[in-house]
Amino acid sequence: MKMYPSSARSFAIAAVAVTASACSATVDVAEESERDGTTQAHLSVSRLRQAGDAEASAEAIARFVFVPANMRVERGLELAGVDDTLPAAGTCVTETGQRPSRPLASLSRVELIDAGEVSVQAGSHQATLAPRAFPSVTDLVSGIVYTSVDRSSGPLPAGQSYRIETTGGSVPEFSATTQAPRELDSVTVNGSPMADVDELAIGDPIDLTWTVGSDLVYARLAFNSSGARVTCSFRDSEGVGTIPLDAMPPSITEQPGRLSVGRVRAQRLNTDAFDDGHVRFDFRTETPVKLLP
Repeated sequence: MKMYPSSARSFAIAAVAVTASACSATVDVAEESERDGTTQAHLSVSRLRQAGDAEASAEAIARFVFVPANMRVERGLELAGVDDTLPAAGTCVTETGQRPSRPLASLSRVELIDAGEVSVQAGSHQATLAPRAFPSVTDLVSGIVYTSVDRSSGPLPAGQSYRIETTGGSVPEFSATTQAPRELDSVTVNGSPMADVDELAIGDPIDLTWTVGSDLVYARLAFNSSGARVTCSFRDSEGVGTIPLDAMPPSITEQPGRLSVGRVRAQRLNTDAFDDGHVRFDFRTETPVKLLP
């Protein structure tokens, strides 16, 4: 689909006027390629519960992204903050806390597009998301994101049907429905309820269990002092998973950390208003732990 964000649309109108007044006018190839591209709609809904607590916090974020044709879509979404990749079920990823730098000079601009009023309805609850300027640290991304006005979990429940609607701004209005998963429950860590675990020996595998579902479950162990983290994914339907010993970062000393176990569901948005779109639910439980060598 050929969609023009606001700045690109202004350029296109100006180019038409110049052509009408001077038939010999030429169009720069690089600028032409930047006006073509793909539009993507991405909604993320997250719920966070501290192990042992009855109440959760929640947040919804909607991004409507224009990625120019001369940029990889994956890179454009990453720049816009859509970076939700988890390892495949049965595998782990270990991060040392230092992210590799990427060249930026040759990249084109990504735009977060105005979609008018954005609302999310779940059951009897309806929440209107607030537009906010995207906090970009470079000039490669501009525009707005839509976020929840607070962290209340009531308007963003688990196990409910969600309806996402926009009134249209620089993109067509649309409406789509999707189904949220249930929260994880009965999570155990090495045979103990997650809320009772305050120490973990990382010199041994860490065994997890939960009440089965039909999605993807992940476990993430974050090392506060070093910034390292280990993320492993499991098939929800199996109800068991292990963070293996060989996934642990090398040379870890005793330090505070955090264990998160979450259920993720990602679904395609069924709408013709965008070239592609997804909604992603991430419902997780966390607990602080002392990590022992």
